[in-house]
Amino acid sequence: MRYGNNKHKEMRKPALLIFLTLALPFMVMFIGCGHKTKAWNTMDKAEELMNSRPDSALTVLSSIEKTSLGDDEEKARYALLMSMALDKNYIDTTSFDVLQPAIDYYLEKGTPDERLRTLYYQGRIFLNQSDFDMAMQSFLKANDLKDECRDSLTYANMLVAQSILNYSSYQMDDYISNNLKASEIYGRLKNNMYRQSSLIKALDGSVALGNRRLSDSILSVVDSLAMLAPDSEDERSLVRQTYLITFEPDAAIAAMLDTISNYSMMNDASKLNVAIGYLKLNQQKKADDVLNLIDTCGETGRSFRYLQIKPEILEANGKYKEALAAYKTYIDAIDLENSKIYYQKTTVAQGLHELKVNHIYSLQKKDKQIWLGLSVVLVLIIIIGFIYYQLRLGKKNRIISEKEQSRLQLENENLQKQNSVLELERHNAQLEFDKQNLASENMKLKISQLESDKHNAELEIEKKNLAAENMELRISQLESEKQKSELELEKKNLAAENMGLRISQLESEKQKSDLELEKQTLVAENMRLKISQLESEGERLKDLLKESELSKPILDAIQERVGILNGLLAAKISGNETYSKPYDTWINQITEDKKSFMDSTRLAFRASYPAFMKYLDDHNLTESELNYVCLYAIGLRGKEISEYIQVKRHYHMSTDIRKKLGLSENDTNLGLHIRNLMKKL
Repeated sequence: MRYGNNKHKEMRKPALLIFLTLALPFMVMFIGCGHKTKAWNTMDKAEELMNSRPDSALTVLSSIEKTSLGDDEEKARYALLMSMALDKNYIDTTSFDVLQPAIDYYLEKGTPDERLRTLYYQGRIFLNQSDFDMAMQSFLKANDLKDECRDSLTYANMLVAQSILNYSSYQMDDYISNNLKASEIYGRLKNNMYRQSSLIKALDGSVALGNRRLSDSILSVVDSLAMLAPDSEDERSLVRQTYLITFEPDAAIAAMLDTISNYSMMNDASKLNVAIGYLKLNQQKKADDVLNLIDTCGETGRSFRYLQIKPEILEANGKYKEALAAYKTYIDAIDLENSKIYYQKTTVAQGLHELKVNHIYSLQKKDKQIWLGLSVVLVLIIIIGFIYYQLRLGKKNRIISEKEQSRLQLENENLQKQNSVLELERHNAQLEFDKQNLASENMKLKISQLESDKHNAELEIEKKNLAAENMELRISQLESEKQKSELELEKKNLAAENMGLRISQLESEKQKSDLELEKQTLVAENMRLKISQLESEGERLKDLLKESELSKPILDAIQERVGILNGLLAAKISGNETYSKPYDTWINQITEDKKSFMDSTRLAFRASYPAFMKYLDDHNLTESELNYVCLYAIGLRGKEISEYIQVKRHYHMSTDIRKKLGLSENDTNLGLHIRNLMKKL
């Protein structure tokens, strides 16, 4: 067994070496990927502070040394978080120096939320650069991620930023739609200030389109949020002014214009509203004067609303050439914006297509890498599985072979034990039969002796009778009648004495016959008790055979003993010695193979007297000591056991058993103690 284990260990060494050799490249690859520095945890803290305390988030991010950043993912995250911190602290930038690592990494490998944020801040930088075309492309690409992203706040901010471009190109429907979508998201996020600002922009767009129904519905929501967003009061006042001039009657417009005394304190948007109001009241001159106060280079002076109303005011004041030139400028601006819009949509569609193609290509590349890795791992698993299978198969075959050898050896030992038991039983039966024959012969001899003694007694009596007769004849011859009578009396006395002696002798012979008969009766009774005991033992062994929980060797030993007992009982009952032949064979086997008989006896006792055998096991008796004790249990004495097993250390074994059972040398006889113990348990 030790040799088999060492061989198994030696076979495992090359398998382990092959596994480590094949797995080492993957371990290096997985360990090398995803290297993160301490800056990653610092960025976690900054991201937690980003919405609640953006100034602190900017300070935390500024404390990170760029040279200490690890892989591309860590650099990209730092770039995106720093761009977010700058934006939330109202620090506008026109350079991509900060955001570029995020653009390079996230647009190809980022999650939908990471790509959305990157595109949003990319569009904001383009917006700061006044590159509206590129800004719109970034926002449209970001909008394409609406169904995948979960960052609702960034998506709403992107919609508001995109609406600024819609307003500048006079795409009022998109301007209104984007602001309404943004306000809905802000409402779910409980951001009332941003929601109010988006609603005001949507209201301004609906007023510009002349959609009073939509304007009224939006205005009611704006008014309901007035107390929740007091910082938006200036925006609300301006849009209310635009709403009044667009939808209210002339009297209301005139009343509002009468309250204005100083145009220099108004912004360009309010001045444009006043000019439109004067135009609606047919006060063309005032409309033209107010219009000329607007900065044509400013946001309002470049808006489509200004370009649209300017030709009307000039035409109303009789300045037809200027009105025509202004109208042409308005038409050219619309055509330019339409062409830009078409170009933006075409470019964006092409960019999205290229992005999707690149994404698909990237996914295919990743799939190839994954499949390659899985294939290598599968091959590795198959190789390791094959090696493990071979090892297990070899080990299993060795175990099966060892078990088979052990089983055959055990069966051989059981057969030897069974043969020994049969031989011993046959020998015991033969001894018992011889004993009975001897007893019968002794009885016949005693009867014959008694008959001979009786015959001798009769001859002695006849001899005495003859002597007496001779004596009488002599007496009759020598004495007289008196003497004859005395002699007759003496004769009678002698005859009575002889009769008494004879009766005493007969009584003594009868007592001897009665004793011998009683002895034969006791022998017959002992035989009946032994037969009854054998029947009881046979029934108990049959009951044990019905228990399926016993091991096969125990069941075989019990089955064998049951067969021997049945044969012996049949021989004793029927008087046919043919039935006892297996018993004789078993007795001979017992004499030849003592160990087999003792092992079989131990197994039988373990099944018949489990409590008794458990008691011996609890006192740590060895297998040979158990066999020794079982010989005591079947009724043998120490001297008989010593003669049977023929072991020199018989006395030492008896001493060891006494110590384990707590008996001293002066305590009770060991065989008697064991048989009493077996009866108790």
